Formats: sequence, structure tokens, C-alpha cells
Amino acid sequence: MMQTRISETAQNREVRLERQRNVTHCSRMAIWKDKENAAYFYNPSIDYKSDTSCILGPMSISCQFCDAMKFKGEAPGLCCSGGKVHLPVLRDPPEPLHTLLSDSIYFIDSNMEQAEQRCKIVQQVKQDLVLKLQDMLQRNNSYIKSFKSAIEKLGPDFRIIIHADKVPAGEYSRRFNEPTTSEVAVIMAGSERLRYIQYNQKKLRVEEYIHFRDAVVSEGQKPQNRHDLLARVFHGKLKILMNLITKGKIFGVAQCYMYTIEWQKRGLPHAHILVWLQETLDVHKVDDFISAEIPNPEEDPELFNCITTQMVHGPCGVINPFPPCMKNGRCTKRYPRDFLKETQTGRDGYPLYRRRRPEDGGFSTVINIRHSEVVVDNRWIVSHTALKNILCPYQC
Repeated sequence: MMQTRISETAQNREVRLERQRNVTHCSRMAIWKDKENAAYFYNPSIDYKSDTSCILGPMSISCQFCDAMKFKGEAPGLCCSGGKVHLPVLRDPPEPLHTLLSDSIYFIDSNMEQAEQRCKIVQQVKQDLVLKLQDMLQRNNSYIKSFKSAIEKLGPDFRIIIHADKVPAGEYSRRFNEPTTSEVAVIMAGSERLRYIQYNQKKLRVEEYIHFRDAVVSEGQKPQNRHDLLARVFHGKLKILMNLITKGKIFGVAQCYMYTIEWQKRGLPHAHILVWLQETLDVHKVDDFISAEIPNPEEDPELFNCITTQMVHGPCGVINPFPPCMKNGRCTKRYPRDFLKETQTGRDGYPLYRRRRPEDGGFSTVINIRHSEVVVDNRWIVSHTALKNILCPYQC
């Protein structure tokens, strides 16, 4: 083999390399073959959640240099730049200092009351030593100094009350309120700034809270508590989704595409994707891959659960008058929509998707809204692709 390569001409070498590239390309594209045009031939029996080309998978890849855990597809140098970045190990302080600093935090009581409480938690600790440690932290820790300064300005009648599971009166039930955690650190930033934030909630977005960053590490966290992991998971799932569209050709051959990523008020990302297909979509195929109906719960219970939990608008209106879509007593998104037996072309050129009544073959379900059971039919369903390998693994 070595002798043959030494004697081959430049032209033969180029032919051999081109053949190798074709074999490699065909091997890589083999996993996408069964997904071509899958949007038009939906098969509810296929378990896409076990298909490695459709899911991100667990954070199971360990960096050989720093042992950081990563998802598949993430860049090797994401964590430590391939071993170039070295951070010293942060050691825990020795006992009993570790317990004194981490077990409980008291910031309202006087120094003596704080010391007494800490001495009750950690037995056989000299109170005068605890007082000296507290004094040292208050003189040298910038966060404690900022907080104590704000507390002293507010006076003795000030109290901090955090209801992590409550929603402000009259606000939308899915609005993010406070992170749930067993320990909370607070920095008061001035009454004028807080007053502005209080009365300008609709104008503000998460990126404007740059000086109000939380670093919460505890069990039972929600996705919005870990923006670092949330961004990585979103980026990984978006790459897989675009691979399904471009390489898997689930909607047919894509000539080109573009997308933009936006963030909600809570900082949660979402993507708007525009795809140009090589073949023009036939009007008779619209119902094959775009649906505005609840799927058959017996035929595909997994897709049924996904649609009824992720793709129901509201309900709003008289049933629920407080969602952000309501303005002057009407839904700005035009829900509930009208029932339609067949998909039609609207006056503005956009299609009006089929939404059948229960007596015409449609389905309905019962959901809980503000502790009341409400029957939801196809009038409340947001239009979506019925392809389970998009909806179920991504929960979107």
C-alpha cells in the first residue's frame, strides 16, 4: 500500500482522496436518510426520543484536562480552552469557620444577637471569637458593607419578605417571580432605582438587570435559575433542529435558511427560523405537516400530552381575563379561533388552518386554570408541525 501511494501520480491521488471524501460523506449522511420528507408521512409508532440524531442527550462528556462535563457537540475548548486555562482549587475554610459562614446567615439582628445565634448552632465556640470574625467580615466584605449601608438608611421598621412561589396580583400566572432557594443574598441599590423598576416592569428586560445577578446553587433549581446551562442546552438543541431541517431534509431539500434568537423577559431564549424549500409547497399538503388541532390521545398519547401542555393558548377572555394577551377585554392574538372543517386561505393571504369540532372528528381535553378545570378544544390550539421528532424531544 505504501509503495503504491509513493508511485501514484498527482491525478490518481486526487481521485483516491475524492473517493474517500465521498465515502465519509455518505457514512455521515446515512443517519439522516430515513428522515427525508418525514414531515409529510408522519408515523406515530416511531420513538424519536431514542434516536441519537434527534436528542441532545445527557451531559456525559468529560474534558480530559479539567474534568468539566459537556454535552455532545460542544466545542472541546469550551471549558478550559484545551487545558490552557488553569484555576486554583477553591478550598473550603476549616471548621468551625465553615459552618459559621455557610450554615446560616443573619443580617437584621445586632452583632451580639448574631453571635449568640451562631454559638447556638456551633457548640463550644467562644462568643468573643465569633464577634471578631463578624467584625472582620463587615469591615472587609464589600457585599456586607453595601447591604448594611442600605439597611441602616431604611430604618428599624424595614422587613424583607420573599414569597418565592407567589405571583403579583393581576399578573400572568407564568410570570417569573423570585428564585426558590434556602439562602438569599440581597443588595439594595437605592430607592430611586427600585422605584423605577417597580413602575416600569413592562419596559424592562432581563439584560437590563445586569447589576442584579443571582448565583444560586441548590437542589430543586428551575431552568431559569441556571442561565449558563440553559444557554448551552438551547444552543445544542438548536443545532440538532437545524441539522434535522438541512441534513435530514424533513421538509424536503432546503435551499437556504436563516434564524434569529430572541429572549423573553425572563431571559429564556427562543428562535424564529425561516427556511426556503427547493420544491414549492403544494396546497393539498398543508394539513400533512401543519396542524392546529389536538392529536388523537389513543393513537399517540405522547404527542397528545406535548400539544396539550405546550401548544394551548391561554385560555384567556372571560375564563381568564389577566394574561398579557388581553387588551381592552379582547385577546390580541385572536383566540379563540373559529372552527373550520377544512384549511382555507385567509383574506390577508395567510392560511386559516383546519380546526374541527368534537362532533366533526376533533378532540378536546381538560386543563387546570387558576385551580379550575376548563375544557379546551381546537379553537385554543396554536398551529404547529405534527412531526413528533421536533415537538416531543424539544418540548416546543
